[in-house]
Amino acid sequence: MINQLENTRITEDLLAFYTFNAGSGNTIYDTSGIGDPLNLSIADSDDVSWGDSVLNINAPALISSLQPAQKIVSGAAASSALTLEAWLTPQNINQSSLAHILTLSATQRNRNFTLGQTLDSYEVRLRTTHTSNRGNPALVSPTGSAVPGLTHLVYTRDANGNTGLYLNNQLVSNQTVTGSFANWNSDFRLALGNEIKGGRPWLGSLDLVAIYGQSFDAKKFCSTSLA
Repeated sequence: MINQLENTRITEDLLAFYTFNAGSGNTIYDTSGIGDPLNLSIADSDDVSWGDSVLNINAPALISSLQPAQKIVSGAAASSALTLEAWLTPQNINQSSLAHILTLSATQRNRNFTLGQTLDSYEVRLRTTHTSNRGNPALVSPTGSAVPGLTHLVYTRDANGNTGLYLNNQLVSNQTVTGSFANWNSDFRLALGNEIKGGRPWLGSLDLVAIYGQSFDAKKFCSTSLA
């Protein structure tokens, strides 16, 4: 369970925020308080189970927003900066073909961004005016960095194209991805645990997911602890 300490959770340029507190049902609520809530719908509740502020994805699931994630697209495009944050526990390290943890996309070949897991590594693909529609070249964490234990994962990209992937507040990969987000598609929807139409399932547990239209050093997240 995430223990969000008073006045320590980052709210600057927050675009969407999910803490999985519902405990039951088919809706994951966006509690960012920014714009219209981008709630997510679970297509089949048999694919998941709820814990204490945690969502367990036990079988290939379809979890997505019912409407386009326009506030994420416009918020990130305004700054050409992005931070993705997740507290998660992979079910295993055998998940292949870029199992999608968090994605803003339409298909496997057409995305704004995807945060995923391939075997024992994490991977982020980000679309800019200088990358492909798939978001290649990808930023990949070292082999063996994804383990079946609770992990704090942060990806950040600033307006100059500097990207970093942090595991438990340690920088593990970085690269430069130039260009802007001017070519992002505002019709794409947000999804967890799979591609929008399926085919890239990720299994594991999610304690928190947040999206920001700003770049942050991972140290900014150190004050968020686990109870």
